[in-house]
Amino acid sequence: GDCSARFVALNHGKDVVEIDIKSGAGQRAVLDLARTSDVFVHNWAPGKAAELRLDADDLHGVNPRLVYAYASGWGAALSAGAPPGVDFMVQAYAGLGELVGGPGAPRPSLMTLLDVLGAHVCVAGILAALVDRQRSGHGHRVDSSLLGAADLLLAEELAAAGAPSQGPRPGALLLARVFDTADEPLAVAVRSATTLAALCRFLGMPVPEVSDPVPAIESRLAPVLAGAPALTWRNTLHRAGVPAAVVRRDLVALPADPRFASRFAAHGCSVVTTPWRFS
Repeated sequence: GDCSARFVALNHGKDVVEIDIKSGAGQRAVLDLARTSDVFVHNWAPGKAAELRLDADDLHGVNPRLVYAYASGWGAALSAGAPPGVDFMVQAYAGLGELVGGPGAPRPSLMTLLDVLGAHVCVAGILAALVDRQRSGHGHRVDSSLLGAADLLLAEELAAAGAPSQGPRPGALLLARVFDTADEPLAVAVRSATTLAALCRFLGMPVPEVSDPVPAIESRLAPVLAGAPALTWRNTLHRAGVPAAVVRRDLVALPADPRFASRFAAHGCSVVTTPWRFS
């Protein structure tokens, strides 16, 4: 109809209220809503909440049990004059572009990694505050940021920075690549020395005795996988003890797949449902 699928996905189930928050009447309307609310969340520019008289102290004045959440771009990390705290800028500043693009070729992702993860970080803080409210009876202010989300993604790299090289970190992906097959692409991931040895046995080769065995294995594996369909190789690799998955490219077909039927709801278009199931 006249509503975009994106708007439905982000907003279905919400009540929308139009308020001019720059006016006194609008600010009073927000305070009235806050009186009976559990959570208030915003991502305004630094200082804007105080300017609008809608800061944590203002809202806690009408509802001491309120959880007040501020999801900012930079948190308290940068002083005045910082660039806008948008996903792409924070990725670049935090060093995430180097991780996404590869060493020497920093390229922040155009997929809004930090907007998505930053929202989850904010929600986790809100839920923790709500749990504590059940115990203490009073609300909290919760601060999160896109930069904090970037730190979460970069935690292993930040911890390892400056440390002596001791080979791959435990749990690090030794090999992660999508290979061409006779039909569909196939993703192969190796996380441990045991799986690496299993892949080498599958290829009929010894584990290369070099600090980085991946190039030798990839050059051996690529032509092998090109000779048969992806599903055949997925099953064969699973039996060999190597994780592999056929890469799905046609997302439009997902709602029609009975395995995913419970993951979608119809609102004139297919909308992904929440990922949780409670007994």
